[in-house]
Amino acid sequence: MKMPRAIPLLDIYEKAVRDTDAKVVMLCANNYPAKLAGNFGIDNLFYFNGLVRKKCKLNLVEVSDDFWGIEQLLFPEQILGDKSRKHFSAIEEKAREERVYFIAMGTGALFSYAYIKETDTAFFEFPKGRGQRGMLNIYNAYADFAAAGLGIQLYNGRRNATRNPNNFTEKIQLKDISTFIKDISIIDIGNVNFAGLDPEIQISKSEAMNLALALALNRYSLAKPNRVLQLVEQMQYAGMEPNTVEQVVRFDNFLNANLPLGYFGYMADNGHVGVRGTRITNNPNDYDLFEFAKAYSGPILAIHHNILFENEKQPGTKANLERDMDVQREIIKAKDMPYPNRIRGINEYILRAFDNPNIKLMIVSPEPKCNMCTNIERLASEVAEATIITADKIRATGKYQESKIIPFAFITKGHEDRLDNMLRQYIQN
Repeated sequence: MKMPRAIPLLDIYEKAVRDTDAKVVMLCANNYPAKLAGNFGIDNLFYFNGLVRKKCKLNLVEVSDDFWGIEQLLFPEQILGDKSRKHFSAIEEKAREERVYFIAMGTGALFSYAYIKETDTAFFEFPKGRGQRGMLNIYNAYADFAAAGLGIQLYNGRRNATRNPNNFTEKIQLKDISTFIKDISIIDIGNVNFAGLDPEIQISKSEAMNLALALALNRYSLAKPNRVLQLVEQMQYAGMEPNTVEQVVRFDNFLNANLPLGYFGYMADNGHVGVRGTRITNNPNDYDLFEFAKAYSGPILAIHHNILFENEKQPGTKANLERDMDVQREIIKAKDMPYPNRIRGINEYILRAFDNPNIKLMIVSPEPKCNMCTNIERLASEVAEATIITADKIRATGKYQESKIIPFAFITKGHEDRLDNMLRQYIQN
């Protein structure tokens, strides 16, 4: 019997990492180029990742959800109820052809993100009845396809909750979040736990919306037998919180306290930190990767590991890393990066995050930007180069041992068997 191609990350955390002094980091590559290079459906879904694997042996994938069609998302029960599993078997066969494995799924660049953003109609701008219900069903279908269909347990990304600028500045008290959300939407989060939080604090309405949407999505997806944890990606936009250090901590603590797992995680995007976007914050700390690294509540941290320069979503090659440092030294200027002296080396940031005692499991994934004119072979070489640089930084600490089962998966020395014994259950030789 053919084995599935997903590595269940929550199981890895709970059985190999939690309640130990071990830390794990696993490097992977997003398959963004599959869609952005002009492919449709699952054709060539992992071709880019196959190229990366041949160049550096990296075989873990964060699967961008762009390949799901709207017709599939509107009628998920027909796909999930098909006993032949033909849709999921076809996806797994594509992964098998390229000899790669799924470690996570991520919000795609197109329908699940850009389309909703560009329409200026985010979740809470849809009508309270069928409009919001329809969007909620689509979001839940994404989670079901990842978990029940493919066995993926970690969903990285961001869903837009509001685009109304009034919500960026109008405030409510955190303790009033349940009443506020129930008044404006079909979501009812009921009584919530404010442990570790100040319920009297004033937060923007848009932050309240994003908190509530994240809680509702996770309550749905974690209640299923095939559970999936849906992380919340930092953005550089007002209305798509969190985008400050304070909000990151509040999101983690709020969701930690109110999810059945008893823990949450964080989805960081390096490139979103250095640029202003539409963020209201003027605090230099909110533009500093090192400040975020020490603030994470953990225990899981997933990183879109891009260089910072103008949020161009480029991998951390030697040349790109040097350009970031040239911006920091103000040798070259970068638009919309208000605090160039706060630009940090992205691999040094990973080591800072390692030093945060709250972080136990990290997933590190470049998400290379491209289009139909991009030289995919060259881009794969750049991602491979960036992966090797990051791995060498981790090895140089002397604290971590690489897995014998999966290349570029590391665990604290002395715990090697703990990780590899689990990975053997999911990896075919």
